[in-house]
Amino acid sequence: MTKRRTTPIIRHNAETGKSKRPDHPDFWDTLECKKNKLTGIRRNVMVMQWEFWILGNCERTVSFAEVQRDKNALTKVHVELFCLEPPEGTFLR
Repeated sequence: MTKRRTTPIIRHNAETGKSKRPDHPDFWDTLECKKNKLTGIRRNVMVMQWEFWILGNCERTVSFAEVQRDKNALTKVHVELFCLEPPEGTFLR
């Protein structure tokens, strides 16, 4: 004889096609970045790179591998793109 279940089975009402992705630049595609005139840095895990966007244009990309090889890679791009002075004590030049 089987024992009768005393705890209820919880069923989730999961409808397919109802999920919504976050509205954040890391989840936008390239066309959405252009349309929304993104300015900033976007981490694109699909192609394993950092993207530097200025007013909807992807001005530079830096691969994750390059950042692993050179810990100052992202800072160097910031300095170059935005004509900044390198932080004191760094050897970026």
